[in-house]
Amino acid sequence: MKRIIAILSIAAIAIVMVFSCAKENTTDKPTTKHELTAYEVHINKTLKDFKQKMEFIRTNPNLKSGESVPADSAVWLLEATINFSHAFPNEFYSEFETDSLILTVNRNADGTVDLDELTAKYDEMTQAVAEAYHTSGYDEKGLAVVDLDVLSFSEDEILLNVQAITGDKSNEPPPDPGVDGPFVEGDDWWYGENAGKCDEANTDDFDAAQRLYVEASNTIPDPNGNYGFVGPFIVKDISGDVDEFIYPNDPQPQDNHLDRYLFYATTEYGVCGDDTLCVEYPEMNVYFQRLKYLMYHYYLDNPNMVDYDIMCIISFDDDSDQYWGGGTLQTKYFHKGTLKFGIKVYRSDNPEEL
Repeated sequence: MKRIIAILSIAAIAIVMVFSCAKENTTDKPTTKHELTAYEVHINKTLKDFKQKMEFIRTNPNLKSGESVPADSAVWLLEATINFSHAFPNEFYSEFETDSLILTVNRNADGTVDLDELTAKYDEMTQAVAEAYHTSGYDEKGLAVVDLDVLSFSEDEILLNVQAITGDKSNEPPPDPGVDGPFVEGDDWWYGENAGKCDEANTDDFDAAQRLYVEASNTIPDPNGNYGFVGPFIVKDISGDVDEFIYPNDPQPQDNHLDRYLFYATTEYGVCGDDTLCVEYPEMNVYFQRLKYLMYHYYLDNPNMVDYDIMCIISFDDDSDQYWGGGTLQTKYFHKGTLKFGIKVYRSDNPEEL
């Protein structure tokens, strides 16, 4: 099992069951905070029924259920059930450990998955997640999310990457970012690569991309909400070097200054010295606001995503690359990341510790 440690200031990393900007259909909206819609009742019942069937299989190991489910439903059940049962995404965390494992689910000749096989794989996954959770070095911890990513589908198996994210609870909400943003005088950070603040000798592990990632992630958790997300999940890659993310209202779109929704600078537009690669605090706040726009509006305002909400920022980092531009070899510097969206569903029961 591969373990990765990620240190954040407060709040959730790319967490599979967190919520921010509400976009529910008004015709199916609960009248009180804890009243479930018909759809939410259906989802909760589906997961409870699945858990009951698994329990019957465990207590009757010599009986074959004879029941099977489609492959995509099998993946959905694995991810939704463990998160609804054991994840605490709406806590504020200050640090995370991410454990990764590979899970192989066997398929029948018709492509389906036997419920007996699915039960065995759910137990295998849950045991591995529990081991990672209990061996983390945190005194006060919570399982923030279990994220399943399909690596491949073949005729006889599904290969899954399972990421279990355990958080160190901070128990404190993040400070209000204010009107302009969370960055104040002195929050001038290198765009990346050379980590730390611009006026320091690379003494900090953080850079501009990481600080933006932390602060934007801080806007997602709602500790008072007992809900999760279900699929089909939608993943969107965002990158400053992609023309789709050129900022439409920039009066000087090729001057290496706030040209795009995400940080982007290139030697094709001028010398990329320290003044360019140091992202000063007013620019940090602008990029913070633009990243939030990508999270809460750029995609979610599309009519075909009316039922969706931002779940998490899966990743946000810095990068650089070389390319041919103007007949010469140029260097570009940019931020990139991945956003994940899902359908919010309130839970009828509280999750339990593993």
